[in-house]
Amino acid sequence: MAGPRSALMDAFDASAANVCAALDAVRESDLGKLGWHPRGLTPVDAWIGLRLVELVIHDWDIRHGFDPSVRPTAPGVEGMLTFLPAAQVRHFNVREKEPMSARFLFRTTQPGRAWTMIAEGGMASFRPGPEGAHDAAITADAEALLFLNYGRLSREEAERAGKLKTEGGAALVDALLGVLFAKY
Repeated sequence: MAGPRSALMDAFDASAANVCAALDAVRESDLGKLGWHPRGLTPVDAWIGLRLVELVIHDWDIRHGFDPSVRPTAPGVEGMLTFLPAAQVRHFNVREKEPMSARFLFRTTQPGRAWTMIAEGGMASFRPGPEGAHDAAITADAEALLFLNYGRLSREEAERAGKLKTEGGAALVDALLGVLFAKY
């Protein structure tokens, strides 16, 4: 990072070209395989969503470094919400945790979305929408939920600011959010 801007841009371009070449080499038979990522082993077919994370979250990281008042782009936040439930399930399924069995309702505001995460033993799945009974509910500002899931905001800060509210089984919520909001 201490190098001249031209060297940094050359390194970035080379790294981006390597990622694009690797993605171009993926075949349909590779989609179910696992690839390494700092947040855990991730199925190859999830890497498109990860690229969106890089564009939205890392764009914010860079701009926030120059201006702490900046927000992530609204279309980026909305786009990330389309795959966040699946990403949460992947994070849950590959991280170390105590087995749990519960149904969790996730709700976001700005924009408003809802989905159900079902944890059974050491694995999770999700269903679109809020159908059925839930053991606990997590409601968050969409931007805050993204920041929480990607290590840019602490649960305590989000709760203090009124951007994260939970209801229902406190021990279940604590266990789930301890897995999902883990720093890497």
